Amino acid sequence: YSNGNTGFHISTPAGQDEPLDSDRGEWPSYNTIKNCDSYGNADDGLEDADGFAAQFTAGPGNVFDGCTAYNNADDGWDLYAKVWIGPVGPVTIKNCAAYRNGYLEDGSRAGDGNGFKLGGDGMAGGHKLLNSIAYGNAGCGITSNSCPYVTIKDCTSADNDKQNIALYGRDVKDTDFAVSGIISTHTDQEGEGQNDEPAADLIEPLGKQDSSKLFGKTNYYYKADKNGTAIDPEKIFESTSFDPDASFHRAKDGTLSTRGGFLRTRSGLQGYPGLRGASL
Repeated sequence: YSNGNTGFHISTPAGQDEPLDSDRGEWPSYNTIKNCDSYGNADDGLEDADGFAAQFTAGPGNVFDGCTAYNNADDGWDLYAKVWIGPVGPVTIKNCAAYRNGYLEDGSRAGDGNGFKLGGDGMAGGHKLLNSIAYGNAGCGITSNSCPYVTIKDCTSADNDKQNIALYGRDVKDTDFAVSGIISTHTDQEGEGQNDEPAADLIEPLGKQDSSKLFGKTNYYYKADKNGTAIDPEKIFESTSFDPDASFHRAKDGTLSTRGGFLRTRSGLQGYPGLRGASL
């Protein structure tokens, strides 16, 4: 916490601005960051400091499990890749929460503020975001950031200032987004700092994208799902009241959970077939 740049950064020590594809065997791989918190990190320009990053020269198999990123100047998670370096190896983020990124601890506005940024420069990724929550971030809650290939399963994204979900590619013919169990909604409790009307999710399939992998019956995008079923957050969640000091809780064994029913899906819901979302 309170570092002058990103809290946890997986990459090689050397030149993130140099093409290092020939040295891929030396890129850091198969590391697990578990049950960690990264918050209050801010660089002088308030545009680079993320909570967690595996970017530029990160190899395959890196995992973030049970972590929180909040009140960082830039993004909660940043998996940015540069075209002249090559794609980042597939990263898995699971059982994690990203909230209030892009806002500093004193509430002042800072950098991009995405919760989970899953790519960059249109580079292939294969990243996975599983059972995680993005809430009240200044940018997008969950964004492919032009990466054409990501998997998102059982996640909840709510009250982010820009799109809760933004999935799109760049300079590619086809996308291969695989999304299931997504809940995207606005509760009027947080976020929306830049817009009077919350932004609709940005879903831009390209080419041979299998639409059933993107618009399945378990996915509820904002403002409505593919079949037009509007989400009522007061009905689907046990609680929509966010408390920065109490909504997320760590047990003695370090595992992360929500407290007070925050964004926890109610059981036995009628009218929302297949509704899942995150379960922390």
